[in-house]
Amino acid sequence: MNSDHTPIHLILCENIIQKENNPVLVNKRTDWESFRHSLERKINLMVPLRNEEQLDGEVEKFLVDSQQSAWENTPEIKRTNGKNYPKEIRDLIAEKRKARRKWQQTRDLQDKTEFNNLAQQLKREIKEMNNDSISAHLRELTNENNSDYSLWKAKKKTLIDQLCRFPQSGKQIGRGLGTMTKTQRFAEHLEHIFQLQERQEGTETTTEYIVQEN
Repeated sequence: MNSDHTPIHLILCENIIQKENNPVLVNKRTDWESFRHSLERKINLMVPLRNEEQLDGEVEKFLVDSQQSAWENTPEIKRTNGKNYPKEIRDLIAEKRKARRKWQQTRDLQDKTEFNNLAQQLKREIKEMNNDSISAHLRELTNENNSDYSLWKAKKKTLIDQLCRFPQSGKQIGRGLGTMTKTQRFAEHLEHIFQLQERQEGTETTTEYIVQEN
């Protein structure tokens, strides 16, 4: 049968289909300094190039050495597909959904209690899993080049999240405030923060005594 519509093929699978990553020669974690040293060790500058065959052979060898050096100094970046919960948590999510559906149909207090208990248990399990994941991530942070300076990048992100916000002392600042009002409020905030330290009388006396002796 002839049709002017483009067919669409849909594949349904119970498990998540994991696709392999496309092969790449380098990525953002490539150690270029080690790559340069590795390539310099492989190159032989004393080879004579007297004819076209020797030239083609050296060009091919240079390409192979470049690929090999790049693969040796490029770590693999594992791709993550969002939240990949273990089987125990997935089963608990299914039980919670089943209990919620049952409570919505019956409106029984006992069914509601069962649903709340499963929801709280699921929340605790996910929180514990996230804490373990964060702890494992922190243990892998280093300040070395082979890990793309992951420690400093994490620290930089923390500093960006802690940017200074506009002070809201006492009253909530709405969108209707004018520029002069915001400037005055911010100036008062800085005035209370940046203050000169008061001199102590003992320090001044000691300083005058030393000057008189000299």
